[in-house]
Amino acid sequence: MTKALVGISVTVAAVVIIAGAILLNAPDRAGDDSSADASQNSAHSEPNGESNEVTIKNFNFVQSKIRIKKGTAVTWTNQDSARHDIMPDSPSENFKASQLLAKGESYSFTFNTAGTYSYYCSPHPYMKASVEVVE
Repeated sequence: MTKALVGISVTVAAVVIIAGAILLNAPDRAGDDSSADASQNSAHSEPNGESNEVTIKNFNFVQSKIRIKKGTAVTWTNQDSARHDIMPDSPSENFKASQLLAKGESYSFTFNTAGTYSYYCSPHPYMKASVEVVE
């Protein structure tokens, strides 16, 4: 083979490998752009008055619906290499947005008012979840 043919073959192989790696790490966005199938990606916790953890992984809020008692802190921890945030649908004193979180970083918020608080990730708006706060 000529040097040019070898160079083209190596370039094509590198492109195929990179494209495969990107596809393996991309979020599954089949269907619509709403949150992932809730039956597979949600965990519903019972109110317990203790801190609740929400994991951000594979471009999902793993615990997409949680239920807590008023006065409970929720902590979100990003386990993705991409940066994510917690953006309330209706930001207020009752639920404030986070900064963008890098891998391994966390954000906590204490919910002191009963209600249901929906939120999403602003860079990835198909990532959606909610917190239900009860008395």
